[in-house]
Amino acid sequence: MTTANADISGQRGRRRRSRHRGESKAPALMPPRYRLTHVGLPQTGVLVIIGALVAALFLGGGGTTNPDSETALQVIVALTIALQLLWPRLQTGLGPVPRSAWAIAALVIVIPVAQLIPLPPSLWHALPGRDVEVAALSLIGAADRWMPWSMAPGRTFISLLATVIPLVLLLVVSRTDLAGRMWICATIVLFALLSIPLGTLQISRAGGHNWTLYAYSHTGVIVGFQANHNAEADVLAIALLAAGVLACGWVDKVRNRTAFWCATGLTAAILAITALLTGSRTGIVLLPVAVIGCLAMLWPVMRQHMSAGRLWLMLLGGAAVAALALLSGLRSIDRILARFSNLKDARSDIWKDTVEAIGTIWPAGSGVGSFPPIFNAHERLEVVTNTFAGRAHNDWLEWTLRGRPARPCRAGGAAGSADLAAVAAHRCRTQ
Repeated sequence: MTTANADISGQRGRRRRSRHRGESKAPALMPPRYRLTHVGLPQTGVLVIIGALVAALFLGGGGTTNPDSETALQVIVALTIALQLLWPRLQTGLGPVPRSAWAIAALVIVIPVAQLIPLPPSLWHALPGRDVEVAALSLIGAADRWMPWSMAPGRTFISLLATVIPLVLLLVVSRTDLAGRMWICATIVLFALLSIPLGTLQISRAGGHNWTLYAYSHTGVIVGFQANHNAEADVLAIALLAAGVLACGWVDKVRNRTAFWCATGLTAAILAITALLTGSRTGIVLLPVAVIGCLAMLWPVMRQHMSAGRLWLMLLGGAAVAALALLSGLRSIDRILARFSNLKDARSDIWKDTVEAIGTIWPAGSGVGSFPPIFNAHERLEVVTNTFAGRAHNDWLEWTLRGRPARPCRAGGAAGSADLAAVAAHRCRTQ
């Protein structure tokens, strides 16, 4: 008996030590910030952030051709965040801003701020592409004035103001925990789904109306709450990824998982099909990237909750539903696919003239937001028409022209930080 009791006591001790060893590792793998412990109503601080995000989603799609909505958005978001900072009760559920968020915000804003600092004549005269400007100012005796790095400082200042809202949202969203970010993802998905009925009216032109919210916008395609179909395709692709995040975070909190996965698949299919109907060639080409990203998130979780046969049945069923939906709108699909049959449009000429402009002012650049006037000065006369190019239709060329060669590096760093956070959250969830 004594030997048996000793063996039992030894086994219990080993089990206790084993549990203690496992618990000692848990805090490192499961930081509270990335642990989804409940799915309740969002706290007050998260609600305020969601309100600012909703305002940005509804009013931030007009672009530079619709400045009234942009101005209203800046005022609304500024007042909302100011009230949150001044009233501590509106910060319930929020933590401090991480250093990585501050670093990303600083990297985004440092270039336009530097481009607005006046430089002495000896410096800005030496910048490439300034010969014509120096000659013009010399005619009125103003060549010795201090001038900024940007060749279009007014446009650079406007661009700087336009970055304030995204940066403010970046900083306040970084203060939320995992549960708060789930509600933010839910807001994005809901907003994208709400844009689909409006897009149906836009593509059908019911009642002879365009059903767009802005005076200057694309017509005959789905733009939702945006003015540009490219922007709507971006919104839908982002919502597709947000739906994947929601599914991964909430699957353990629901009772009927079969219905949950069916709803997730249906939502993803609707978002993907609507992205096709925007008619955005760039959006359509990038849509597989969003789909693959969503599947990469969902696949490990789905394998844990369903058998291989049910999993493939669900995927094939979703593909069949998507195919039927596309066939039902065959005329719209034919019209959209026809855009890919003629790729020799004005964009090739725009790219060629943009490269010419880059060769003139590289490596200093012309300043953030300065593309239209700089491009117009370098556009070849034989391709000039009654329209004007507001964008280069190639972000890499436009970033280079404006003097932001580090922009891709900053974007890569931000994406890397987001990937690390997602990996950490996934590890916490699976442990």
